Amino acid sequence: MMAWTDADAARVQKEIIAPFEEWTFRMPPEQWAKWKQEPEPPTGPMPKLSAADEKRGFAVWSRHYLECVYPHTSPRAEDLNPELRAFATPGEFEPVNFIVRPLRDLTDVNISVSAVGPVPAKDIEVRRVRYMLARPNYTVLHRCRVVPDVLERFDRGCLYADALKAGENARFWLTLRVPDNAPAGEYRGSVTFTSTGGKAVVPIKLRVLPFKLREDPTKLFGIYYHHPLDRAAEAKDDVSREYFRRKADLEHADMVAHGTRNAVLSLWCPAADKDGKFDIKWDTLAEKVAMWRKHGFVGPMVMGINSGGVYAKYMKEYPGSHLRGVKDPPEEFSREMTAMVRAIEAGRKERGWPEFLYYPVDEPSTDPASVNFMVKVLKACKAAGVRTYVTADPTHEQFEPMRPFIDVWSTQPFAPDRETILADMKARKVEYWCYPNHVNGENDHTPVTGARMTYGFGFWRSGFLTLNPWIYQASAGNPWNYLDGSSMDFFNRSEPDGAPIPVAMWEAYREGYDDYRYIHTLEQLIAEAKKGGKPAAQEAAAKAEQELKFVWDSIRVQLKYKHDDLWSPAEFDVYRWMVARQILAVQGALRRN
Repeated sequence: MMAWTDADAARVQKEIIAPFEEWTFRMPPEQWAKWKQEPEPPTGPMPKLSAADEKRGFAVWSRHYLECVYPHTSPRAEDLNPELRAFATPGEFEPVNFIVRPLRDLTDVNISVSAVGPVPAKDIEVRRVRYMLARPNYTVLHRCRVVPDVLERFDRGCLYADALKAGENARFWLTLRVPDNAPAGEYRGSVTFTSTGGKAVVPIKLRVLPFKLREDPTKLFGIYYHHPLDRAAEAKDDVSREYFRRKADLEHADMVAHGTRNAVLSLWCPAADKDGKFDIKWDTLAEKVAMWRKHGFVGPMVMGINSGGVYAKYMKEYPGSHLRGVKDPPEEFSREMTAMVRAIEAGRKERGWPEFLYYPVDEPSTDPASVNFMVKVLKACKAAGVRTYVTADPTHEQFEPMRPFIDVWSTQPFAPDRETILADMKARKVEYWCYPNHVNGENDHTPVTGARMTYGFGFWRSGFLTLNPWIYQASAGNPWNYLDGSSMDFFNRSEPDGAPIPVAMWEAYREGYDDYRYIHTLEQLIAEAKKGGKPAAQEAAAKAEQELKFVWDSIRVQLKYKHDDLWSPAEFDVYRWMVARQILAVQGALRRN
């Protein structure tokens, strides 16, 4: 704690507080000197503001939430004084946003929301978009830029909540959670922004649709995960253990709220002892499975196993990253890997746990020695009668020798194409999953539009079965400083109590997931109308099929949906509404039957 007199305030700010903040939120001056901060994108011209805006000292505007707004992005004339509009189904989350452009410093800032029809004010979450210094990609050094990223809870008294800087946009992100039993209809409400300059009331219009979205049991939305229960197991005191358990519980609930019901796990099992026995660490995994079940997660479980430890037992060294420098191990290695997998499988079955997909190596390289090792380790796993999981691009011909021993290909791009993977999945018992890191950590945190496309319309078009990007949260050093580690921190952050703080891309995942559910709901209704509907229902189904084909044909298929050649943000809502309109038509025709 520090205290100082008014006379010393300027000196304390300059000599103590400012350097401390510099070291905490950026880095020591000699390190910061190595970094180059890139400029913001062009801001555009400011429109003429009203006399009322000038008098109160701020303007209110809005852009689609998929569009990144930087500190000095200028509104267009049509962006000013918005009405926030959305449509949603019972049980759905839906975001809206508004932006305050202060014309002078504003203090005593507060936001209050009214109920919006059946959505009570308590179910409208208010967050502020926090600008962060981020790298162009997570491994880049000494280059950074300011980007909109973290959605911090906005409450009076929270850090950064009470004051806004002149000329710097403050974007407020509201998420409405429609109750499961909400009646259909059009509803209105408002959000009120107040500050020392005055207040603004922003109207909200919500249309609740008369149907619920259906889940597709053939698709899986998962994610890689640094599990807090691993930290709990290592903790030295009860307070720390309870913190990490709470953090894991809150994060699992957050995943489910975003449509994610699967997480990549790992099981620590050292190499066999001198008697050939395995000391499998079941306790921590048992806690993870219990939490998995509590939150309604679904299998199979991708399970990382310790192939590196068995390799080191026989080769007296560990292989490098992506199997760099790996050598051909003796046959004893293969026999021990098979024995390890059999021991794990026996324990899994005894406990009644979901199927494990055995994941011995992450992202092997295409080097011949790497491929040779992968063939050996995959064959050893398969000898135990299990299914295997490999993170590799199946379009690389160097991986062809591995193909007979892979049950699940998990690949970063949507590759091969839809026709190829559907034919392969039909011909063999093989699955194609995607871990789309280009809309998770391997970017500057701005491909929000690409994230929604990947998770919704793009996923539908791809034919892939599962999305499981890397990772829910990754931090190096200070979790609020993206520059101070060997790689950048990324994705969701945490409150001091462990509660998750989302980033904009995570919210876009949920919107893509909902896009997919709208499509699946319509596909199911079309099938029902075709099977048992009367002529009017079948006619409605035929029209819906035509509309759905139009949406299908409008997708510009890409291996990676990121920034380029995507729909405009507004088009996503247009296409979703086209699907919703056909759901209403087919559902109405079926009910008239």
